[in-house]
Amino acid sequence: MEVEPFADNWSYLKAELRWLDRLLSLAIAQQRNQAKAIESIARTRADKVTSHWWQGLVNLEADIAYDSPAEMPRRKSASKATYQQQMEAKISASRQQGICLGLPCLSDRLHLSSFEKNLVLMALAPEINRRYGQFYNYLQNSEESGASRLPTVDLVLRLLCRTDAEWRTGRKCFTTDAVLLRCGLLELPVPMSDTLLMRPIKLTSSLVDFLLAEQPDRTALEQLLNLATSNLAARQDLVVRVPLPKPVDWSQLVLPNSVVVTLQQFCQRVQLAAAVESLWTAPIAPVGDLALLVGGDASITSTAVQMVAQALQGTLVQVDLTHLTATAQQQWLETVSHQCPPVVWVKSAQHWLGRSPSLPSACVTHWLTRRQQQPTITFLSVAALPNVRPSWRSQIPHTLMLPELDVASRQWLWQSAIPAGVAIAPKIDWSALAQLSLTGEQIQQILRQAVLLAIADSSQPTLTLGHLQSAHHFFHPDQLFPMVPTQSKRGRRRSIKPKN
Repeated sequence: MEVEPFADNWSYLKAELRWLDRLLSLAIAQQRNQAKAIESIARTRADKVTSHWWQGLVNLEADIAYDSPAEMPRRKSASKATYQQQMEAKISASRQQGICLGLPCLSDRLHLSSFEKNLVLMALAPEINRRYGQFYNYLQNSEESGASRLPTVDLVLRLLCRTDAEWRTGRKCFTTDAVLLRCGLLELPVPMSDTLLMRPIKLTSSLVDFLLAEQPDRTALEQLLNLATSNLAARQDLVVRVPLPKPVDWSQLVLPNSVVVTLQQFCQRVQLAAAVESLWTAPIAPVGDLALLVGGDASITSTAVQMVAQALQGTLVQVDLTHLTATAQQQWLETVSHQCPPVVWVKSAQHWLGRSPSLPSACVTHWLTRRQQQPTITFLSVAALPNVRPSWRSQIPHTLMLPELDVASRQWLWQSAIPAGVAIAPKIDWSALAQLSLTGEQIQQILRQAVLLAIADSSQPTLTLGHLQSAHHFFHPDQLFPMVPTQSKRGRRRSIKPKN
């Protein structure tokens, strides 16, 4: 008998959702029966309130509890072919007819197991109809208004696994090296303090769009996977940086002496932590340092943090919270907790410490506490102190106020950022250049362009005032270049006018 293919992607999804409806109906019926049994044996109101914790552990009718992964007998199908076999036949017929079905296409491309395919279906269902979220919350005993309406890892394992072996195999699909998480298609948006079983499962919006497309195709899937891979690579580039192995010269820092001394003491506390701890028989206070960096120029702050990492001869791990979603921030926290790098720099920390935090305060507090219990240094930088809630200010032991760039600081940046292999023409008035109201990053940008122009002029580059003027005009055509005095051939002072 010839198998009829699915008419389109939506016809396939409706068939899969009918299977999910039957699965949820059975689970809801069993949970209601269990609730009735609890009502019949509960003697007091307190019994009813506290009964939830032993549901699934107490055997009420000598049957295995529904939420147990222990083996349960399977019903034999009355038909010659099982439901899954019938579905596979229709999917195969659709494929032969050139009809692309979103979820099967994804399964084929990533070699998903039947469990992984069904967990994607369960996570997709609330995107199609809100009632699935209501069903999930009922089965998870979380029917309050603020519940996420997403299936948890525990619910998926309960519904899709029948044996201990299936449960153990299914749980591996939610670890960091699992294919759906590794490809950035699945998110587990929940604070670190919760267990894996309590985490809700959410598909990325791009994957939802693909699975619900009227006419999905493999080209769109490849673009989706390439985008997810690119985002993952970009995220890794954002958070890890290895400092250059060069000697630390604290005198080169354009910062107040009190700030420099504090940074040096941070390094000493980490370097000598083991030696100091050996002098006490009883446990001593945490050796990790936590500091809030407020204000300052980005390039100066970056140089200071890199010097700290270089002094400790360790890797600097940094992240800008502005570029990460809340889920990505949680994943980053877990990664850093596992690796425990000696120096961590969290930029734009107002996303955690402000009045509208992207992560729960308990999650951030837990992570910071762990950092302080280890010989590490953690920097949290914000643009201004009012961006930090008063409760956080009292919890963070060190607050370093970093000054904005002044003329002297800018002059130092102009002269110190030039590579050693580039000669400098004489008689350049750096103090005049320092009058330009530029950030440290802008100064470095102009110098890189000027060095490029110098290399283009000669194989043995010499940086001249003309190179600096041209580079400044390239990035800031509307800003007037200063009248920088130089020596003319006759020894008289003349001024370089800005180019039009």
